[in-house]
Amino acid sequence: MVLWQEGDSKGAIEEWDKAVALAPDYAEAHYNRGLAGLRAGDIHRGMQELHDAVALKPNYVEARLNLALALQHQGDLGTAIHQFKEAVKLQPEFAETHNDLGLALLEQGEIQEAIKEFRQALQLKPSYAEAHYNLALALQRSGQTDAAAAEFQRARDLNQGHGPN
Repeated sequence: MVLWQEGDSKGAIEEWDKAVALAPDYAEAHYNRGLAGLRAGDIHRGMQELHDAVALKPNYVEARLNLALALQHQGDLGTAIHQFKEAVKLQPEFAETHNDLGLALLEQGEIQEAIKEFRQALQLKPSYAEAHYNLALALQRSGQTDAAAAEFQRARDLNQGHGPN
């Protein structure tokens, strides 16, 4: 773990390889090996390791979220959305997960579903400037320009420290 924190992805991968060899069912080792692989630029291996971590431990929210983000980055929005939805089911109280799901839905063109997720994020965390901004983008795409303008203003105010906490 120290090697990874110091930026030595290759050394970290070698250490996680040893951990997986000793305990192939240790989901956290696959997760960390996956993160190190992604950081080193080995997207395929990183995603496979994250997938393995989720397969070994289906309630591993962090692994699902990082897998979803990697899938989204690779353009596999359908699978990313599935992973985000599973993460939301496991921890529905995390505003950030609803926001991430909303972004993937918005990218997929599912604007009304994205709006619903951004609003859920804001219900959980009203001062979440990023979710206000993302909601504004979705509202704008849906033609709700006045509501979008209000959300853009809320996001701006929160970023400048003028909004409610």
